[in-house]
Amino acid sequence: PWIAARDGAVLTLLYGCGLRISEGLGLNGRDWPFRDALTIRGKGGRERQVPMLPVARDAVAAYLRLSPWPLEPDQPLFRGARGGRLSAGIVETTMRRARQAMGLPPTATP
Repeated sequence: PWIAARDGAVLTLLYGCGLRISEGLGLNGRDWPFRDALTIRGKGGRERQVPMLPVARDAVAAYLRLSPWPLEPDQPLFRGARGGRLSAGIVETTMRRARQAMGLPPTATP
């Protein structure tokens, strides 16, 4: 159940905030709790502010309540099954399955 909550939280955060996969997966425990906006360091090291939708914040909170891993400042916010940082490949596979289930074209990305 925590993995399903994690996958939902990641996709909601990426889509709801317009983040690249690497930006979402680069978040650490110190980045939580999210406020009304999130500071993201993107391509080329540039920082930008992105608005935080309540639905994305709530999805991440639900995932964190179910996660078996403690939330630590220097550890990844989104973890894989063994506790390491969640890989982009897992997110891409999850997105591909969600697209297929909804009948969306392959060009639909978070």
